[in-house]
Amino acid sequence: MPLDASDYAAIQQLHARYGQFIDDRRFADIGALFCEDAVWEAGPLRFAGRAGIIAGFEQIEPPEPQMVKHLTFNPVIEGEGDEVRAWADAVALTVAGADDPIPVVATGRYYDVLRKQGGQWRFARRVFVYARQSVPAGMSEPPSPD
Repeated sequence: MPLDASDYAAIQQLHARYGQFIDDRRFADIGALFCEDAVWEAGPLRFAGRAGIIAGFEQIEPPEPQMVKHLTFNPVIEGEGDEVRAWADAVALTVAGADDPIPVVATGRYYDVLRKQGGQWRFARRVFVYARQSVPAGMSEPPSPD
């Protein structure tokens, strides 16, 4: 079945919540965005399963909320039915004092496999590829426009 407007809106909300929950250190809420058997990857890091993803983020994120700002741009979404792919460029910034410069921590693109479960879209596989790095096996580039 083709995606409808509510699917596109829900997927965009999923992407927005992801960055906000990370920035706020809301790790249980981040976990709820992933399928139980999901995989999250970025460079050499790989977290498997919802519990593993939660524990992984607890270890890699700064000790206080709002020390990093994750910005994800509108995703390109392709597919139909209950499993689709999405691609979204992203930037992470370090937040310092009010008058301090804000350095870029990372830039790249998310390569996502999304699955609709119980009426909710969740990440089944989320791979962050740093700018100028190769796309990992099993992931594809965004589709060309029709």
